[in-house]
Amino acid sequence: MKKINLKQLKQWDKVEINWLDAVKNTGGWSSLDDFNWKSHYNAMPHNIIGYYINECVDGITVCHAYAVDNNYSFDGAFTIPKGCILGIKKLK
Repeated sequence: MKKINLKQLKQWDKVEINWLDAVKNTGGWSSLDDFNWKSHYNAMPHNIIGYYINECVDGITVCHAYAVDNNYSFDGAFTIPKGCILGIKKLK
């Protein structure tokens, strides 16, 4: 999957986005000497499929469902920071 030109996307296009999630230390307090840096930097890749809603300076927003009513109401909005995005593919 590779990045596409976001100008090619229209609102409500179905897309698949491959992105890296942030990693959180769940072990409580850590010292610099004891922290497992190697495993902490193994960010987990994710894929999300949704309908493209909008792009802003910092992120891209998709949703899981939308209704063709007067306001195009939508559900399940999800914004991914651009710096975490590995690739975007427009789906049919």
